[in-house]
Amino acid sequence: MARRADPPEKDGTPLPGLVSAYYYHLDEDKQQPVLAVVFRDITDLHQSEAARARLQAELIAAQQALIRELSTPLIPIADRVVIMPLIGSIDSTRAQAVIETLLEGITTHRAETAILDITGVQTIDSQVASALVQATQAVRLLGARVMVTGIHPAIAQTLVHLGVDLQGIATYSALQAGIAAALRSGAAPTLRNGTAARRNPLLTS
Repeated sequence: MARRADPPEKDGTPLPGLVSAYYYHLDEDKQQPVLAVVFRDITDLHQSEAARARLQAELIAAQQALIRELSTPLIPIADRVVIMPLIGSIDSTRAQAVIETLLEGITTHRAETAILDITGVQTIDSQVASALVQATQAVRLLGARVMVTGIHPAIAQTLVHLGVDLQGIATYSALQAGIAAALRSGAAPTLRNGTAARRNPLLTS
């Protein structure tokens, strides 16, 4: 015979549970309906669901981190020269990732020249322009320099219209031109073929 019961508690904390309620009759004539309430403790189920939710959140975070890493690759093309090709759109989150990856890569590779290639950037707006300026300023604090490639006439006009100050930043219309300039410059780092060049004292040990 079912009876009514209050949901149990542990240490004053209500237990997660499922409550089932139904009517049944004690007499054959079905004149005396009785309400039965059954409480089922689902603590284990609740904990399993919470664990699955945490695992899913961690998986999503890992996937997002991988996407950010793939969308901001840093490629060393010679000793002390690195390149970061940017593709697609750039929002505030990705802009921050660009700066962090760039600074970390310059430190790791002891780079003196970083090339930001924006050939594949879909739209140049104030946010993208701000990201370029911030990246350039941050790189300069490490004693390195930035070249920006992929600047075609339309992008140049947009940057001028936005009032972006690119003074002191070497810009090139094509990536190949920027790479060639970085490698032949007197300030370019030691090439991988062993040709020595002047090194930035701020980046030497």
